[in-house]
Amino acid sequence: AEENCAVMAANELKEFLEYGNITNSVNFPKTTTDNPIPEGGTRLCISHKNIPDTISKFTTILGEAKLNIAGMINQARGDVAYNIIDVNGKVDENILSKLESFEAVTKVRPIYN
Repeated sequence: AEENCAVMAANELKEFLEYGNITNSVNFPKTTTDNPIPEGGTRLCISHKNIPDTISKFTTILGEAKLNIAGMINQARGDVAYNIIDVNGKVDENILSKLESFEAVTKVRPIYN
């Protein structure tokens, strides 16, 4: 049983690091996608406070940068929210800084393809 738990934990960590998926978390909502990261694109994994207008700020920044959103998932658990946003194109440091600058944001992690 302990070995099975260790294998499960390792697989969940791999899914998080490679794809941004969260399962069986104590603090974060389950948020998973089977969609691949767009070719030449970026997956943004964003954790933030679950407050109104936050997602619209993300989409505005991406739209102003002419980055199309290919897929998006938002899940919340209490005061915490987590987004997986796939965009067509590379998200540069300037855009990452803008996303991170919002007070509600706790972490922005890009995964490049």
